[in-house]
Amino acid sequence: MPSARAYRPARAPACCGSPTSIRSCCPFSAWRPTARRGTGPRRRRIRCPACSCPPHLERGAVRRHAAGDYRRWRRKIRAPHGPDQRPRRGPEQYGERTVVSALRILAADIGGTNARFAEIVIDGLSQVRVSEPVIFPTWSEAIVSFDAVLEHYTQVRPPGSPALEDFDAVAIAIAGAVSGRRGTLPNIAWDVDLDATRPLRNAFLLNDFFAQAHAYLDPAVFGRLRLVRPGSGMEPGMGSGLDLGSIAIVGAGTGLGHAALKSIRGRRVAIGSESGHCTFAFHGDEEQKIEAAMLARSGKPWLSGDDVVTGSGAALLHAALTGNALSPAEALARKDSESATCAWFARFYGRACRNYCLAMYPVEALVITGGIAAKNPHVIESPAFVAEFNDGRAYRQMLERVPIYLNEDQSLGLRGAAIHAWMELTAP
Repeated sequence: MPSARAYRPARAPACCGSPTSIRSCCPFSAWRPTARRGTGPRRRRIRCPACSCPPHLERGAVRRHAAGDYRRWRRKIRAPHGPDQRPRRGPEQYGERTVVSALRILAADIGGTNARFAEIVIDGLSQVRVSEPVIFPTWSEAIVSFDAVLEHYTQVRPPGSPALEDFDAVAIAIAGAVSGRRGTLPNIAWDVDLDATRPLRNAFLLNDFFAQAHAYLDPAVFGRLRLVRPGSGMEPGMGSGLDLGSIAIVGAGTGLGHAALKSIRGRRVAIGSESGHCTFAFHGDEEQKIEAAMLARSGKPWLSGDDVVTGSGAALLHAALTGNALSPAEALARKDSESATCAWFARFYGRACRNYCLAMYPVEALVITGGIAAKNPHVIESPAFVAEFNDGRAYRQMLERVPIYLNEDQSLGLRGAAIHAWMELTAP
């Protein structure tokens, strides 16, 4: 065991009174020998600036603490020594409680079609108040950059709303890959760089589905989901277990998004993914003919999930099957729910969901979100979707036990983005 001398702080204030005997000490004390002529070393107590003098400790306990717990404590408070340095946030720490008031956060969800902004007041996972979202198209002649998006919001925000700089934090979820403070949006002509935009206080940038996964950390969200297909063995009225187990989240809209919540040591962790940009597999001769027709019309060398299980993918699929051009809404309309386009699209959607559930297995539930399922629920309710999802060969029985839920709340990503920012700002 290293001695306390090896871990003593270089400088520390005498914040708890004058040095006393060895048996009257703070557990964060270190003992530094100083030269004393003729009598050997004299021990001088050094106290931690954030403690309040807990009970006395023996000499050995002091040394063990100085060699281990002192370093962990320094990392916990993330602050240099000083008599008035206190932990600024976090749970109860060593007899001293730090209270965090509610945070006002501006959350944004920037997709390939629309941008949503909302003011959110959050004081815990189950205490989230979301204002009516402000929605406007991402594509327009006036919006040619991320700065233009922020400027447009300042012009159309509700009367009395704070300025961007007055929020405690700004959480921005984008439909694209994020690396640090930069993000790439594959379906938009411009990117996001928080270091190159206007100064924002406590700005966070994250993927839209990674943000949405954080929303499911609030157990109240599960009560707003619609059960599309119960898992085999589930009895009527039986709890879903969504608030305890791991969840796969898949959603098709302008793009194909994926995320998951995994239970690790009793704690749920959000996991992001860019699986929608992986190669989409077509099986058999009939599907390969469809793939060839879609490739010829798209001009791409290969197709990803983002090219097939999306709104543009539905329009491309319909054109490949019929030779006629329709909008995604027309191609997937309920009146044509028995059409070949709907049947094939449901089959491909089920395949994308099955692949991700197997990639993240074990999962206790699948949550389907996104604009396509919310506006066309018959797609995921169709026999073609369920049959393809269950077709896991050796894993069929496990997939049949996975209940499928539909999220129809398009603003859930805003809630999740705010929860992510709140967790970052209040982390101990």
